[in-house]
Amino acid sequence: MSSLKKTIYIPIEIKAREFNSKILFALRAADRGYRVYLGTKQGLHDLFRARGGKSGIYFYKSGNLRDRIRIVRDYCEKLIVLDEEMGVAAREVDKYYLPRTENHGEIDQYYVISEKHRRVLRGLRPEMEGRIFVTGWPRVDLWRREFDRIHADEIARISGEYGRFFLFSSDFSFVSERSIDSALERLVLREDRPDVLKADEALFRRLHAECRAFIRVLHEIDADPGFPPIVVRPHPAEDHEAWFEALRGLKKVKVAFRGEITPWLLAAEGLIHRGCTTAVQAWFSGKPTFFWLPPGGEAPRKDLLPYRLSTVVSDLDALRGGLQAVMAGNYRPAPPDDDISDEIYVPERLACDLILDRVDGLAVAAEPLVDVGLPAALRSSARDLWVRVMDGIGFLRDEYKSKKRGRKLGGGIGAEEVRQIAGHFCGDGAVTVARVVNNVVVVEKRS
Repeated sequence: MSSLKKTIYIPIEIKAREFNSKILFALRAADRGYRVYLGTKQGLHDLFRARGGKSGIYFYKSGNLRDRIRIVRDYCEKLIVLDEEMGVAAREVDKYYLPRTENHGEIDQYYVISEKHRRVLRGLRPEMEGRIFVTGWPRVDLWRREFDRIHADEIARISGEYGRFFLFSSDFSFVSERSIDSALERLVLREDRPDVLKADEALFRRLHAECRAFIRVLHEIDADPGFPPIVVRPHPAEDHEAWFEALRGLKKVKVAFRGEITPWLLAAEGLIHRGCTTAVQAWFSGKPTFFWLPPGGEAPRKDLLPYRLSTVVSDLDALRGGLQAVMAGNYRPAPPDDDISDEIYVPERLACDLILDRVDGLAVAAEPLVDVGLPAALRSSARDLWVRVMDGIGFLRDEYKSKKRGRKLGGGIGAEEVRQIAGHFCGDGAVTVARVVNNVVVVEKRS
């Protein structure tokens, strides 16, 4: 019989955004004696059904999906919310948190990125007093320069392929009409107020129009010999095919999406953005950062970090001059106008460890390693194969939705990939990583 250990379950939704940080957290937890399961939400639910009973600690990004929370509560003793999806670029933090905490009574602990976020959350949900903790984020842990080394091979590969370039991190969301149609289909399923539907559709179409305008700017940049090369990095949830179609044939402006964004940022000379969390990461990495703000665009929130930490450029002349200054080694960014610690907490210790300090105090039973049995393992693999086949022939969803799903979890959650990334963090042999069911692996300290 396997040893009894306190157990943590962590779902992965978008690998490019969270895979490495979740692996880092799993390694820190394993070092304290926890057993950690990493997997897709569906894979973890397969595991729960095979395991039966109620045990363990489930980490999730939100508390607003009643059906999912019920499943978690049926199988896990504790529910932790660690919402790293929002980032530090959200314009209206209170409106973001309100729906995501509607089931606040089910949440045992809620970890936030800063004191500002704790104040907002306590104001919205005073009943959660004593359950909200400022810890920082594992995602931000990886912005520390000490972790740049894990990307060394990929940085060298990118630099060899693209030379000196600037990175544009896209956050338009709606790059094509088909992406608007897909979002509206999902919205109609959960929203029945016509005014809300109308307002959201107007927002989607405005973002699409802004994207089309920026694509025209990129064509001008490509034709201008004064501009250095630019690599466009689509958001994981955007329509990547639309980006490739829009920029096909350009010489200096390229589209690329491979792995997470960090090695691309570290390989780049600097970042161009529209107000996203990557701008803050770029600042922490010492990269020149330019906020593209064309005339007539939506006014930015000047109090938000992506604006405060960037050089604002409103036309091609200003952007060209800024990029040329960086290339010549003459760029001198202005420091932020005041302290940013209220917006983003970066403790001396890793956020992973501060979170685990809190988790250590939770009363949960230790449990054995889950043995799902051959029938459950076969059912999990068979269902995944069926979904892939039906996806491929367009039976379950249209081609756009199928490709979007693949981008979010490209390659799935496999033991070999987790083992390889873990080796970058702690060397080979410190932990064991094994497949449990399809798209679920277990990580624990080697005994």
